[in-house]
Amino acid sequence: MKTDLRSWLTDVEAHGELKAVDGADWNKEIGTVVELNAKARGPALLFDKIKDYPAGFRLLAGAMSSAKRLSLTLGMPLDLEGLDLIRSMKDKMRGWTDELDEFPPIPVKEGAVFQNVDEGEQVNLLKFPAPLWHHDDGGRYIGTGSVAIMRERHGDWVNLGTYRVMIHDEKSAGIFIAPGHHGRIIMESYWKAGEPCPIAISAGHHPVFLFAGSFSLPPQVPEYNYVGSVLRERIPVVTGRLTGLPLPAFSEIVLEGFLHPNELKSEGKFGEWPGYYVSDARPEPVIQVKAVYYRNDPIILGAWPGRPPHDSTYRHSIIKSANLWELLERARIGGITGVYRPESGGANLLTLVSLKQTYDGQARQAAIVASQLLQPSHPTRYVIVVDDDIDVMNLEDVMWAVCTRSDPIRSITLIDHTRANFLDPMVRSRFDENAGHTSSCAVIDACRPFALRNRFPKVAESSAEFKKQIREKWAGLLNL
Repeated sequence: MKTDLRSWLTDVEAHGELKAVDGADWNKEIGTVVELNAKARGPALLFDKIKDYPAGFRLLAGAMSSAKRLSLTLGMPLDLEGLDLIRSMKDKMRGWTDELDEFPPIPVKEGAVFQNVDEGEQVNLLKFPAPLWHHDDGGRYIGTGSVAIMRERHGDWVNLGTYRVMIHDEKSAGIFIAPGHHGRIIMESYWKAGEPCPIAISAGHHPVFLFAGSFSLPPQVPEYNYVGSVLRERIPVVTGRLTGLPLPAFSEIVLEGFLHPNELKSEGKFGEWPGYYVSDARPEPVIQVKAVYYRNDPIILGAWPGRPPHDSTYRHSIIKSANLWELLERARIGGITGVYRPESGGANLLTLVSLKQTYDGQARQAAIVASQLLQPSHPTRYVIVVDDDIDVMNLEDVMWAVCTRSDPIRSITLIDHTRANFLDPMVRSRFDENAGHTSSCAVIDACRPFALRNRFPKVAESSAEFKKQIREKWAGLLNL
């Protein structure tokens, strides 16, 4: 099955993108290995024979941290990288959304996830090798590449969202769902009615579930359909025995339980995607786990966050760049030749756009629209717009344009009181509890002034054609 993590592992290994790691310690060592591997742009890592755990209880990290692994996950051409991959993904995204109705999940009676069933007193979350990812984390996180499965209180919409999950003890776990996220809205609707919220956590699965769970689709858009649309295959689901929630039939590990109204317990702290401990230990909802289902030789899907680049920044950078480009086209912003959200900003806080100017004010228009399109979940702090001769994936090239084609007085526009991510280290509520989850955004027009486009000094460089001839001539001697 294409929807099976193990089929994905077979494909990735066949392309030389997977390495087995035996004998690592769950206590900080796995996290540090994954950290160093992410910065070295290494392969996906499959940890086995983890300290204190039997062989076969495994953990996968780095699933989508390269162009080839991301393309294998999302069904993209395997020969694309950089802006070519972003452009191709942008074109595919419209189809993924438009064809949702063709790929509803398929209910099945049995699935591999039910190979092992622990209920009641048998439940023991500590039987799985959840890592202590960072040295200063407040606990062991079984959920970083996970998805929380929840259903709206009155209706049929089932939401899959990626939220961190920390083990409290053998039978309970804490979950952090930031305000405004669909999972929190669903949970609070149950709580307002005085009812426990049913929840299931899939802690290991095909990485496309992590892609969908962290993509921030609009409300009422079913992630199961979206995953099916991406894979071009309907997702088989089994019914949770306690909650009735649809569970991926080929999930590696599923925790099933309830979030009881106002039952909170200290969760965190945890090193997060901006590269900081931006959320201290604080009371968060508790999952009372009543059943655990898992496959033989189960695999946790991990996604280590921290100082960029980390386990998720490459994936988010490519995906959010493609998403924003597609949204700009839907908004009828013409002339866009490239969009990039660099890993240095956690794929959120810095947005770069290149365009071919055809009218005055076009660059500023594109920048302002780009600054707001991925609100509220993925707001940006800086938007830089450059001409189409600038490579948006080359920060040296972008900053050359900023330094030589912008005038700070005229080229920078500040937008105050914009939405900020709850985990942004500069969100104003961190300094003033009455300020709300807001910040500001700077828009930098680093394009040649439109009125001077024909009189602006010519760039001092050889033509592209002549450079190609020189590279070919001297290829045997020089690496040009």
